[in-house]
Amino acid sequence: MIALVLSAAPSDHARTRAGIDLAMTLATFETPFALYFQGRACACLSSDNAGHWARKRLAALPLYGLQTWYADQVMDQPLEGTQVITPEAMQAHIRQCDQVIRL
Repeated sequence: MIALVLSAAPSDHARTRAGIDLAMTLATFETPFALYFQGRACACLSSDNAGHWARKRLAALPLYGLQTWYADQVMDQPLEGTQVITPEAMQAHIRQCDQVIRL
């Protein structure tokens, strides 16, 4: 299992887009992975305008089989499929993965 950990804010278009593109690629090729959003990257899942473009792309992930992703912050109206967990629980999940990719 691969842990894909995104920590860049949506305003960091290059890093955020690279992470989302990688998630889409992994999902397309049915590669087992878990998607984690830490800190400022949680804005990608929020309904605010800052992450609107990222949220729109992420909304397609269930079509490729990824139904749940994890965030370490509570937000208003998160994208459907978002599961909020504590930072400690997130680190425990990530440690159980065989590979970790951080963007």
